[in-house]
Amino acid sequence: MRMVVLLALGASLVAETARADSWCVVVASVPYAGLDAALASAAAVKAAGYAWAAVYDTRSFTTLDWGELVTIAVLDATAEQAAAAAKALKKARLPAVLRRCAPEDSPSPILKNADIAPLPTLPSAPAVFEQGQELDYGCFAWSEPRASVACVVGAMSIQGGARASVVYPGSGSEAVEFVSAEPLILDPVPMVPNAADAAAIRRELERGGYVPLTLEHRKLTPNTELRWVEPRLSLTWKRKEIRWEGHPESGEWPVYSDRVAVTCRVPGRKGVKPRAKTTVVFATRDAENDEPNIMVYAIPGGRYFVLLYHTSWGIEGNSGGSTRAYRMDGRDCSVVSGR
Repeated sequence: MRMVVLLALGASLVAETARADSWCVVVASVPYAGLDAALASAAAVKAAGYAWAAVYDTRSFTTLDWGELVTIAVLDATAEQAAAAAKALKKARLPAVLRRCAPEDSPSPILKNADIAPLPTLPSAPAVFEQGQELDYGCFAWSEPRASVACVVGAMSIQGGARASVVYPGSGSEAVEFVSAEPLILDPVPMVPNAADAAAIRRELERGGYVPLTLEHRKLTPNTELRWVEPRLSLTWKRKEIRWEGHPESGEWPVYSDRVAVTCRVPGRKGVKPRAKTTVVFATRDAENDEPNIMVYAIPGGRYFVLLYHTSWGIEGNSGGSTRAYRMDGRDCSVVSGR
């Protein structure tokens, strides 16, 4: 019976699109240097009479802890199927942990070290900013000496005007505001710093040893979680509709509450085990009819993360958007904002 169940579930790994309720059964997790141990655990599952097991990189999944290899005995199953398979594995004295595990497309199993994608790196060449260069909202450079990120943040709306600044969360350096437009300007506002502002931005980038932020980001969506292995860190975003505003005749729109928090494993006092610490990145109860987007960058080195929050919104008689940036330290779970 167990072979039939696991054979059927193992075959589902070829599915092009994972279900929203996709689950897997993990029998081992190891660092990238531990491929031999992961392959051995897969062989142990098969030697016990089970039909299938394979090793994967967690970066191929949206809901697993990024930054390690996992041996999976069941992939892309329903919760009920995964629970039944895990129970059978445990009866055979094999480890089995149920995890939500939505694969990106159809991930390829890891068979040899060459199959493991290189870990991301930042360029060594300095970030360059020229006079007359146009900027856009978002983060564009990282300073390893200062553990700081350079980002363009601000807000704009029909009724409130527009503002944009280059900020450096983590460095303590002053922001450079280079856009300040009056309300009721409907045309696009140029995002080009003047000569003095461009010189200030260029000077800060040079002094801080900033390099271009070329890393791929992970997207955090409402009421989900992102997790990493090193450092042991998770980000959660809780969003809830709390009321409606406006009038039925002129238009109504929803208002949301948001809470984004980071949880880290931080060292305990002498003789005390590490403990979990949670820091609220931001929270609000006045997000009106918006379309928010959160992007997260894991900085190489296993300590710092950058969170970029952007939202656009529209209500009766007004519309706009805003961008904020935060640098998070996985060692002490501190958060520094730039807004």
